[in-house]
Amino acid sequence: MGLSFLPFLERIFENLTNIALARAFLINLTTISCFLAFTFGLNNCFDIETDIAEGDLDKNPIAVGKISFKSALMVSLAAGFLGVTVLIFYIPTYTVIFIYLLLLFLGGFYSAPPLRFKSKPFLDVISHGLFFGSLLYIYGYLIQGANVWTVVKSPLVPLIFTYSVILNMRNHWEDYNFDLEANINTTATYLGHEITKRAIIFLIQIHWVMLLTLSLITDLHFFLEILTLFLISNVLFSLKLIKFEKWLRIIDIFTIISYILSSLY
Repeated sequence: MGLSFLPFLERIFENLTNIALARAFLINLTTISCFLAFTFGLNNCFDIETDIAEGDLDKNPIAVGKISFKSALMVSLAAGFLGVTVLIFYIPTYTVIFIYLLLLFLGGFYSAPPLRFKSKPFLDVISHGLFFGSLLYIYGYLIQGANVWTVVKSPLVPLIFTYSVILNMRNHWEDYNFDLEANINTTATYLGHEITKRAIIFLIQIHWVMLLTLSLITDLHFFLEILTLFLISNVLFSLKLIKFEKWLRIIDIFTIISYILSSLY
């Protein structure tokens, strides 16, 4: 949700007084809520056995019998249909509708058969980088009436894609042993536990370099702020003052701060 809100931060004061932008914000809130309901709903529908095997039943009401598979599937599909309907009535722009349908396609088939991207090495992280990453940011711009070619050239598009890939690889790395035992194919099980960890660290450094480059060409104060976050996180990790998992949480916080600063600058 936050990724689709980032483009609105750049015009936050205008949003408070501009009726058209406020309307776009509310439509964004509604349609992305529908998208998230659709995506997480389908994930629960087609991850029942996995969630039961993991023992983490609280996050899946279908697995504990609070709702039937058929009912959950119908509600999830209805949420996606509602999002499309809202767009057709209020923002009948082909580009916006196409991006939203692409979000639904990638988000739905990430979990749902026959494609089920989450069980295909490399396709899992690429699709996640798009539907839970850069496409949400692009959508937030387009819904305000921005030109698609202007938006895709934004430096935050590859940044957000990269970080979403990192998040997905982290999730697979944490579930590595279970996925291996259950014979679930992911990028992590394909690469191996240690190589996946190294890949995560490498991609985080690449992400930092991209952030520093963006901040350097944007504003000196912004650059110094990002450089400070970069040095703090890497010194803590390099000197082994914190464990890997805690370092990842710090990176999350610093990344959110960086994206907000980038939007405000």
